[in-house]
Amino acid sequence: KTTSRPNIIIMVADDLGYADLAFLDHSSADVKKLGTPNLDRIAAMGTYFTNAYATSPICSPSRCGLITGSYQQRWGNYWYGQGGLPKGRATIPLVLRKLGYRNVKIGKTHLNGGAAQHPLDHGFDEFLGFIHHTWDYIRLSQKDVDAYKQRAKGKSLGILKVGPLMKDRDQKVSLEGAFTTKVFTDRAIEVIEETDDDQPFYIELEYNAVHQPTYVTSPLWSRKVGLDVPAWQRDAPDTWKFPYWDPQKSSWNEWHKRWGHLGEIDPLGRRRYLSHLIAMDHHIGRILGALEKSNKINDTVLVFLSDNGGTINTYSNNTPLRGWKYMFGEGGIRIP
Repeated sequence: KTTSRPNIIIMVADDLGYADLAFLDHSSADVKKLGTPNLDRIAAMGTYFTNAYATSPICSPSRCGLITGSYQQRWGNYWYGQGGLPKGRATIPLVLRKLGYRNVKIGKTHLNGGAAQHPLDHGFDEFLGFIHHTWDYIRLSQKDVDAYKQRAKGKSLGILKVGPLMKDRDQKVSLEGAFTTKVFTDRAIEVIEETDDDQPFYIELEYNAVHQPTYVTSPLWSRKVGLDVPAWQRDAPDTWKFPYWDPQKSSWNEWHKRWGHLGEIDPLGRRRYLSHLIAMDHHIGRILGALEKSNKINDTVLVFLSDNGGTINTYSNNTPLRGWKYMFGEGGIRIP
């Protein structure tokens, strides 16, 4: 449907492999078997690009390139912590604000520069998510922070990335039994449902899926990829329960090796990755459902991409490309 101010939703996956969407001719066999029906549907509704390139093989610079439409190397942004986003630089939401759009940022930001790169400083009206590199999928409460402090006295919590999400400028959202892929999708659906038809919206929805740590997911997704479900998790079909790391019992690496993934050889690593992928696809299907229910799907431009190529650390599949995230080979910058 033709409209001068269509709604726009940009959905960004984190470190998604080039062959990890089922509809692609070069899709990996395991993904074809599991299916990504909702992402396949988006592709069938419009156009998909097999020769799309990110402006960087790592996430911070590429996200700066995405939001500005510029090569971030022009202002010295090549690596983590470099360059940031210059004040006053034109961004998608700043341009759309002049056209009367409601601009909402949801999920991962990571534009370099930490708090200085807050979404509300670059054109967004509302925000729910985090502004640093990555975040734990499931430890989203002050209770988690307190528990880790008690068990890991004198140790830095930086590597754990636990704690409440940030809402707008200074508010904190403390969540128990939550999962970021669902939390971020829920917020996107709220915006879709509550925005008046006469005001267009721009939603930048940046998942941290399928970035490491690719935890053992809930039974709802683990069983679909053939993973065993721990006994303590079987009564929680769509919530994430994990034992806290206790430094008195194990090192951080030992705990992470059992419940997450750091890049060591892991016979279940690919399955863990796929469980996060099909969970993300499911929740994107909920967004399509919300657009249909609100009669907005024909007035909405949907864009889905990865921030860079897949990474070997999570067992993504970049077939038939060579290379991975961090590399300027095709596997690092050519994206689904």
